[in-house]
Amino acid sequence: MKKKQKWILVPLLALASLALVVIFPFSGISELKSRDLRASLAGLNEASAPLTIVTIDDESFEKINIRWPWPRQILAESIINLKDAGASVIGLDIMLGDGGYTADEDRALASALNYAGNVVLPEKRDVRESGGYVIDYFDRPLPLFAEGAQAIGYVNLIIDRDNFVRRVLPADSSLGESHEAFSFKLYPQAAPLLNVDRTLLINYAPAGSFTTVPFHKVLDGSADPELFRDRIVLVGAWFKESHDRSLTPVESSTGLYGIEIHANIVNTLYTGRYLREIPGMVNLLILLLLSAAGSLAFIHLRPLAGLITAAAAVVLFSFLAFFLYTSMGTIVDIFNPLLIIFITWLGAVLYNYLIVEREKAHVRRTFSRYVSAEVVNNILDSGNAIELGGELREVAIFFSDICGFTSMSEKMPPDEIVEMLNEYFTDMTDIIFQYGGTLNKYIGDAIMAIYGAPVAMVDASERALKACLDMRSRLERFNRDRAEKGKPPIRIGMGIHSGKVLVGNIGSPRQMEYTVIGDAVNVCSRIEGLTRDFETDLLISDELFQKVGHLVEVETMAPVAVKGKSDKIIVHKVTGLKEGI
Repeated sequence: MKKKQKWILVPLLALASLALVVIFPFSGISELKSRDLRASLAGLNEASAPLTIVTIDDESFEKINIRWPWPRQILAESIINLKDAGASVIGLDIMLGDGGYTADEDRALASALNYAGNVVLPEKRDVRESGGYVIDYFDRPLPLFAEGAQAIGYVNLIIDRDNFVRRVLPADSSLGESHEAFSFKLYPQAAPLLNVDRTLLINYAPAGSFTTVPFHKVLDGSADPELFRDRIVLVGAWFKESHDRSLTPVESSTGLYGIEIHANIVNTLYTGRYLREIPGMVNLLILLLLSAAGSLAFIHLRPLAGLITAAAAVVLFSFLAFFLYTSMGTIVDIFNPLLIIFITWLGAVLYNYLIVEREKAHVRRTFSRYVSAEVVNNILDSGNAIELGGELREVAIFFSDICGFTSMSEKMPPDEIVEMLNEYFTDMTDIIFQYGGTLNKYIGDAIMAIYGAPVAMVDASERALKACLDMRSRLERFNRDRAEKGKPPIRIGMGIHSGKVLVGNIGSPRQMEYTVIGDAVNVCSRIEGLTRDFETDLLISDELFQKVGHLVEVETMAPVAVKGKSDKIIVHKVTGLKEGI
């Protein structure tokens, strides 16, 4: 691929990969799961808050032996017992907005709330459809109970798209007035430290970390008072039929009861180990930088090297994200960045593949007529000769033609001439290809070839010489075959020269040809023409002789003038290779 093409591709690939990740939300749930994984690897929060959960559980139902919902006197007695045991705050996670109880029951509970003076009651945002209207309101405790409560807080939890609970909104003011969360009312000391307009990520402790006491032990007074003294006490449902369970990062199969989730929120506030998400614009900037850096790197790398680089980038970024989580509680999106690394790598691989395959096809079309399949494969494997522009290069040039071909053709039928030329060209071209030469063209009965382009060769002159000597031998066999068929032999003249030429694709956009241009081409053609004058089949220039003199036996001819050259040139008649070579 041309360098200019690659530089243009870098921003295009970067923007395409960024758009793909941003426009199509692949990562929502996967990102949430990656956060859960970070939490489990880093070690969950410690359950260090002074907190006890009083569980309304199956054991208590069995002991109390009264059908749920219980009479409100039972709740009233438990509140009084917890207050007397020294509970600092009592969070009663039981909705008290409905009627249907006797006046004595309501008065008993209201009296207990006034006596304790430290009970936080729940309210719940409820959305219902009635008469074709959607009613959105907060289900609050009855005024009788609200008056005696220390505070009221909403207990709604935020459900993520995978049905997990990971966060809570400190305050909800969407209906015109501010409603603070139940958990924040239980530990109001932390509220001034938090931005109530943003959700709080719950830093969960391992499931089962908090102290629990069955409700019936609170009611009958058998529980140890030290389990409640100066502690936050949460009272709530802990039985399956309550349908008050939600999936969480620490319990993804059966979920946690709502009261335990509230306990984790209080514990997060108490420990101060807050999890912070970096702003969305920062995440977008990270994606932009990764897409740009990835495109710049991968477009210039081979697929395997790019894959190794991508894997290293994934490991490095994952380590950085994990480090930020464990050391600072900072959450950086990890799935989208890893996805964009993969997309940019894959995009670069696909683009490079398409471009390389197109260039390979172009090279094959261009060179398959001129060189052997092996040379074409060498060009493709090297990756250095894909671009087919012109360049100045030193090569060995070969010319040959059939002596007396014009008079011979006048005596032979056309089909016999074509058959002879086809056989002759096939034999000679095979030898050119055998030595890595490039067939430039057939000119009537003449052959032009070069050695050293498109693939550079340090021994181009030697290859050209040895190819000519093999052609000499092959012509002898060719003539023997013709003699057996009663046909006259043919003679050829060959000339080799070494020099610098312009080599490349030359022509018009409609018709181009890989060829060479330069004075050296004309000189070689003249040298081949001298073979008639010196009555030999192979002449080489003095320039070529300087490169192959250690290999060949020659007879040096007197300097001779050739058309197009002001100075005479020296040529050498080749008799054969030196002995032992």
